[in-house]
Amino acid sequence: MLMKQGLFNHHRYPAGIQQALLALGLDSLKPSFSLLLALLIALTCRNTVPWPLLAGWLALAAASTLAGHLYCRTWRQRLRQTLDPATLRRAELQGLCYGATVAVVWGSCSLLMQPQYPNQSLLIGMIYFGVCAGAATLSV
Repeated sequence: MLMKQGLFNHHRYPAGIQQALLALGLDSLKPSFSLLLALLIALTCRNTVPWPLLAGWLALAAASTLAGHLYCRTWRQRLRQTLDPATLRRAELQGLCYGATVAVVWGSCSLLMQPQYPNQSLLIGMIYFGVCAGAATLSV
């Protein structure tokens, strides 16, 4: 039996399978890893990027990490119970919002690239592409 179509294809499955898919997705989230990579970029850029810009970007990365930990903790606790489809959709939408904050952090890392420092820009680009590849792998 087909369920009401939602944002993703997993809504075609019964609620129990949807819940298992959400739990699997939560297990793959590692918000602290994103902050670790942001700190690596900040260390690389500490002498070349203006301090207020770097501090603001790191604050955004830290806020995104905190949001990720709160999202994971909240929904891991709730997933111990059987949830109705409306609650599962709410978890999905909150996950999309968290994903959007991560996208803003990593999309704005281009502000840290300086044309006069090509090696530093290459490192930032490589880390950025690694984050994108990891996100694409997790979404499959």
